[in-house]
This record gives sequence, C-alpha cells and structure tokens, in this order.
Amino acid sequence: MGGGDTKDVKDTKPNYLNGLNAAQCQAVLHEPYSSLQILAGPGSGKTRVLTTRIAHMILEHNILPSNIVAVTFTNKAAKEMKERLKKLIDPKKVEGLIMGTFHSVCIRYIKIYGKFLDPPMTKDWSIIDASDSKDVVAQVCKEDSGLKGLADYSRNKISWYKAKRIGPDDLEDIAEATTDKFEKKQLKQVAYVYEEYQKKLDKFNCLDFDDLLIEGCRVFEQVPNAKSNIRVMLVDEFQDTNTVQYDLMRLMSRNDYVSIVGDPDQSIYGWRAAEIGNLQKMKKDFQNTSEIYLEQTYRSSGAIVKAAMSVMSQDKTRPEKELKTDHPEGSPVTLKEFFDGDSEAYWIAKEIKRQIAYSGNKLRYEDFVILLRFNALSRTIESQLNKMRIPVRVLAGTKFFDRSEIKDIMSYLTLLINPSHTPALKRSINVPKRGMGPKSVEDIVDISSKAILPPFTMLLDGLINEEKVKGWKASWKKLDAFVYPLDESRQALRNGKPLKSIVEKLIADIEYESYLKVSCSSEREVNSRVENLKELLSFAATIDDDFNQGTLFKPDEEFDSVKDQNFARLGKFLEVSSLDVSFNTEADVDEALGKVTISTIHSAKGLEWPVVFMPAVESGVIPFFKADTEDQVREERRLLYVGMTRAQAVLNISHARSRLVAGSMKDRCLSDFLKFARNLECYQDDIMLIDDKLRSQLLSILNLDYPNKEDLKAAINEFEEAFKVDKLREQQMKQNERLRNIDGEGNDYNGYHEYDPDGYDRYDYRSRYGRGKGYNNSYQRFRAPKSNNLVQQLSHETLNNPFKTGSGGSIASGGAGGSNRTATTRRKVHSDIKPFNPPRPAVPPAPASKEVKAEVEASGNSMKRYKTDPDVEILDKAASHFRSTNLQSFQQGADKWKDSLKGLLPDSGIDGSGDSGDAKPPKKPRT
Repeated sequence: MGGGDTKDVKDTKPNYLNGLNAAQCQAVLHEPYSSLQILAGPGSGKTRVLTTRIAHMILEHNILPSNIVAVTFTNKAAKEMKERLKKLIDPKKVEGLIMGTFHSVCIRYIKIYGKFLDPPMTKDWSIIDASDSKDVVAQVCKEDSGLKGLADYSRNKISWYKAKRIGPDDLEDIAEATTDKFEKKQLKQVAYVYEEYQKKLDKFNCLDFDDLLIEGCRVFEQVPNAKSNIRVMLVDEFQDTNTVQYDLMRLMSRNDYVSIVGDPDQSIYGWRAAEIGNLQKMKKDFQNTSEIYLEQTYRSSGAIVKAAMSVMSQDKTRPEKELKTDHPEGSPVTLKEFFDGDSEAYWIAKEIKRQIAYSGNKLRYEDFVILLRFNALSRTIESQLNKMRIPVRVLAGTKFFDRSEIKDIMSYLTLLINPSHTPALKRSINVPKRGMGPKSVEDIVDISSKAILPPFTMLLDGLINEEKVKGWKASWKKLDAFVYPLDESRQALRNGKPLKSIVEKLIADIEYESYLKVSCSSEREVNSRVENLKELLSFAATIDDDFNQGTLFKPDEEFDSVKDQNFARLGKFLEVSSLDVSFNTEADVDEALGKVTISTIHSAKGLEWPVVFMPAVESGVIPFFKADTEDQVREERRLLYVGMTRAQAVLNISHARSRLVAGSMKDRCLSDFLKFARNLECYQDDIMLIDDKLRSQLLSILNLDYPNKEDLKAAINEFEEAFKVDKLREQQMKQNERLRNIDGEGNDYNGYHEYDPDGYDRYDYRSRYGRGKGYNNSYQRFRAPKSNNLVQQLSHETLNNPFKTGSGGSIASGGAGGSNRTATTRRKVHSDIKPFNPPRPAVPPAPASKEVKAEVEASGNSMKRYKTDPDVEILDKAASHFRSTNLQSFQQGADKWKDSLKGLLPDSGIDGSGDSGDAKPPKKPRT
C-alpha cells in the first residue's frame, strides 16, 4: 500500500468516517495537496470514499467547494455523489462544487473562456448529438461516390482519432507514412471524410461530443487563467480515461494535486480508445504518487469473489491485488453446459422461477439480470421468458432524450439558440408534415449558404419580404407554420418568459399532439408519447426553479446582458438533453420494477443484482473472435470479470455445445477463461440445491428476512405444481413417481416432475446430441408390459428382484415372442449412460434357481432383445443428484443390485456367463 496521512483515526475520528474500514479511512484522510491513486475493487465502496474525501477537504482543510473539481464517468454518478455530499455537509456548499463528466465540465469552461481562444468560440454554438453526427458523416460520404458504404466506419474512426487528439492533417501524415497500399487508401479516405465533416460542423456552428474535450484542452492551453480557481481535482473511473481526458486532467490540475479512483481489472473500454496505461503514465508524470488499495468488497458472496479472482489471476501482467469479503461462502458458482441455445434459454427461465419459489418469494423478478456479451444473443432468451410469462426489460432501451417526440421538440428549441444548426432544421422542418421533401430542404440550405445566412434566418426574411432572398420559391410560403411559432418563441425567451411556458406554447402552436394522433399506430402509443412530453415540461420547470433560486449558473458565469442570460437558460436545458444519458423518468423507474433485466455487460458496469445469469460464455463470444492481440484478450477477460462481479448472492454461468449463428448451427465450446473452473471448489456443474442453510446465507447477503414456513412451503408447492403440467417433458422423463430405495438404505428420490437438471437436462442433451450426430444406436428397444408406465412397473421397492413389477406381474407376462407390437417401447439411451456391464467373472457363478430359469425361458425372444434393465439408467440419473452427499451409500446399493443379477440371465450378456457367441463386449462411450 502507498503512503499517506496516517494520523490515528480512532482518536480524531469525525462523524463522517463512521462505518469506513481502515483502508477507506486512509484514503479519505490522505493529504489533499498530493497525488493519490485509490485502486478500488468492485463493491468496495469507492463512491462513498470519494464523496467522503471531498467532505474532508471542505470541513477539515477549509478548501472552498468552488475550488474543487470532481469528474465522474456518468452524470448519474455525479448526481449520486452530490446527494451523498448534501447529507455530509451544508447543501448550499455542494452547489458551488464543480462536479460532472469531463464533457459537462468542459462545456462550463468553454462558455466562460471560449471567447479568448484563437480562433474564438461564438456565443451561439451548440452540441450536435450522436445520431445527427452520424447523419452529417453519411451526407459527406453520399456526396462522394467513392466513399459509398464507409459512413459508419468513418464515424467510428473519427471519434477514435479525436480521443487520441489526432486531427485530419495528422491522419493524412500517418497515411503518407504507411507502406501498405490498402491501409494507405483507407486512411486517406477517412482523413478526407474527417476534414469535410469538421467543415460542416464549423458551418453549423456545432461541436460534437469529442470536440467538447478537444476545445476544453484548447481552453486550458491557451488561457492559463482558466484554472485559477482549481486547487484540487478528483477523477472517478480513471481506468476508462482516454488520451484527451488524461491531457485534460494534467492541464486542469495545479501542482499535480489530483486524486483518482480506478480499478485496472475493470478497464473494458479499449474499443473506444480508453487507455489502461494511464495509471502507469500518471505515476511517471505526477511525482510521488501514492497508492491505496480498497480490497474489501461489500457486494458478493465468498464463492463469487473466489470465482471472479480465479479468472483475473490468469493475467500475470496485472498489478497484484486481491478481493476479499466478509459475506458467507454461499452457493458455488453454477457452470452448466447445454445442447443448444434453446435448452439454455429454457433452463434460465425455469431456474428464475425456481429460485424465486425456493426463496419463499423473497426474491423478485427485478432481482435477476441476464448479462450478455452483445445484444444479438438476447432473442432466444427473451422469447423463452415471454413463453413462461416472465416480464422482462432490456437495459439498453431508448433513453428519454433519444425518444423521437423528445428529439423533435428539442430540435425546435435548438434552432432558437443556434439558427445555423442544419441537422436540427432538417429534423423539425417537416414535423408535423408540411410537404417538404429532402430536395426542398437541400435547396433551402443551399440558398441560405449563398446568402451567407443561417437557414432559419433566411426563411424568416423571405416570409417577411420575398424580394430580400435571391432564389426564393413560392412553395416555401407554407413554412409560415414552422417559422412564425419559432420566432414567437425567440421573442418570449428574449423577454425572460419561463422556459416551461415557452415549450408548452411551442408544442401547442405547431399542433404536435394532433400530429401524433395521425402518425402513431395506436392510442396507447399516442398516450405514451404525450406523457413523455409532459415529463419534458416538468424538466423545463426544474430549470426555471433553479434559475429563480440563483443556482442554475455558477458564480463565475458572467453575461453581457439579460438577453444573453435568458438564452443561456435554454442552453442549460439543451445541455442536459445532450449529455445526460442517465435521465430517468418516474415511468422509467416503474418500468424496471417487477421485471427481469437483460443487459450487455458493458451497460451493466457499476450496477449490481442479487442473482446474475451469464449465458453463452463461449470461445468466440467471450473472448470475442475478433480479439486478435494480447491486449484485446486481456480486456475480454476483464469484461468477464466485470460481469461476474455484478452478482451479490448467486451467479449462474452457462454455455452451449451448438448455437444458431447467422441462420446456421455452429459448434461451440466453453470459454478458455473458464476451462479450468470445474477443478475449483467455488464452481459446480449442477444447479444450486437450496436447503435451509444455503437459503439463510443467501438472504443474509441480501439483507432479507427469512420467510415463514407456511409461505415457503406454499411457494415451493406452487412451483412444483405449476411445472407438473409440462406434459411434454413429463411424458419424456416419467418423473412423476418416486424412485424407491435409491441408495440401498431405504431413502427415496423425490423426483417431483420433469424439472430434474441431472435427469431431464442430461438425458435431453445426450439424446438430442446423439440424433444430431446420426448415432443410430442412440436408441435401444426392449419389451415391456402393455401399460407404458415403466417407472412403476419396473418398481424400485426392492433392488433384489428387478423383474418384480409394481402391479404384481412379471416382464414376461405381456411380452412373449415378438408379435405384441403395442408392448414395444422406444427409449432414448445415449451410449454415455448405458447400463453397467460387469466384466466376465473368472469362475462361473452358481446356477440360477429353477423358478428364475423358467421365468427367463418364458420370456423368450423378448428377453434377448431386452438385455438390460432400465433401472440402471434411472439410477445413474439419481446418482448425479445425490453424489455430493450420498455417493458412498449409493455405491453400496448399486453394488448390491449388480450382485443380485449374476447368473440370472444366461443369454443377456449382463454377467458374461451366457453363450460366448451371443455375448458382445461393451462399446466404448462416445465422446
């Protein structure tokens, strides 16, 4: 561990340190005027440590909140930290704190100091969102036939190069130095698109998200006074920073007084230019950087922590650090294999219901998450969940500000601040429908460009006086329903009217609700979109409240006039819409309740659930088949680790032998990261058997009360009864009857129904696998009495007489000869689970009794066909279920039963004592 302020926390412990462990206290109390790395594992309380450290700086070191910059990875994290801070210090002080994402912090400084840049930033610049940015790149590629099909690739590469602070000219130089012809051509194409894209953004007076960071760097490079207010800086999720973000941190910090929180084991954004090497780079650039490790997790059970660390410990290049927990060991991590994706999805759905039932309904649907490497894997699982009537939500759903009705209104509002914003014009000009096709819109943009006027300004001038605009078209007069409501809104904004009333009147003036009634497919959709508009108005009202209370702007944000301040009020509103991807309405929160979550692992970072399922953990999926370099493989391993550490109490990992990919079945195998796992005690290849002890452990981890016996029994009985009606599998497995005396000690196997993971699942997998491979001998035919209930007729009440039937008859009674076709039953038996064939004894056994011989002879040819008792197959399945606790007693019972067969069947081949011509050596099991 690194050094730091080591004062005795027991003697001088402020109230805000209550509940912190020793390492957390050390991180909080470390000297603020220094460079510090806090390396925090998942669930180790890093947010609390960072928040408490800020409070400590304010309360104990008298650092003004306005002199502290705290950068978070998401606006949601910033909001959570502010709420926590308000509970530790005076809420009024928190308002002066500069806290947010790199993007939001940069916006603040660009607006204040942008006018001092060379070239300077204009007042009315705006942010172009991701979808509009893609449209602009697509337009560039459309204008050049040689760039057809390169739009998506170019946009991604442009963002990647901006994160590295590589401009179009730099990229052109890189292309010239490249010797590979194909790569040189590709780089030159991207450089051209990059340059043209930037020209269009300049014309629209817009910055994209990446430009916010680049312009932020320009501010601190060109205006040294910009960081005069910054005394200390804190950065969260430092392992996910890229080059431009690292440069920002260095430029903003004074005297290298920076505290960062990060975890190299959770660096999973290399694909978008995150640099895990920034942790090491900081140690070189910031002298005397200290390290403090937070290795105590308060999230996961002991087994989950061990399983996760067994994955990460494979990377020998990572810093040596551990993850520990005081939680009980809990259930081992389940690691199951399935025949295909369908059987895997079926198991997940049924296991969710089982775990809820066996928790006495203490677990709810919202306590479960299914984490995927990518969204394309969700279709089969969603389908199976729907079949079982399990409510589900997809975490990567449409965000509030990305919903079409919200983007429509926000496009109108953007034009109030930035009339040059052509993407906003193109979106709003024909909403509601005004008969303006793409060609007409392009003509408007071209003519406004020739007139050196923003498109909106040109339209307003033309409607007032056509002669003012050269090239004006008479058909544009119908745009008065678009232009005049916007102009009235601009006047209202200039006069200081409340933002809520401006937005409300604009929606009414353009008759947007009438447009929804015509364009939506159902009344339900109309109502949903109208409710979203009401939520937008509520958000506008909060901006008004902040403005009236004087908390909307920071003290150092100055304005030349009241008009500028009024327009800045709308600018704040648009800022949030562009940057706050975590904005959640009350409806969104309600949407999450009572539903199983499906999410990608990337989207789940920073979140946690009581129960986690991770399907398709297979080679080619994780690690992804495109992970070619060692660094990429390491990142894939970290991604698996992040997914595993989302689990609090239960972790289920699964994979399939085959999976439908692009319309065809492909062979699959377990991920290389987990091939060692079956040798570790923290994993199990069976489902979690929930008894009282384990139930108590799981509920204690989740801080849930133990259910009363009546509720628990009712929940389990309801589950058991519900799945008895699954007739297909019930008929396949015949598991409605108990298996009697399975261990030779009088214990029964309570096979309630077909849901028997080591019975049905293994049986189903092997039989289907055999059919898929064309194994004709995957079936064995035998004779049985007319009644089809083999489990009952081949009774398990005694192991000494396998021929005694439950109805009092014998096997021979209905199966003499080969003529009784109705008594013939086909039973699926894969070679891996064939009955035990004992070796040929050295000394012939004693002859069977006359009664047994007579019974055998009466059975005739049917007994020759039979050759085996299905009890062995059934017992084999029962053995897997009981192997953890009853392995020894089961073996004794099985040996006892096998001994009873010796000498009974002269021609059967079971004991090898029959005719040598008929006896065949057992085949080797197929693998």
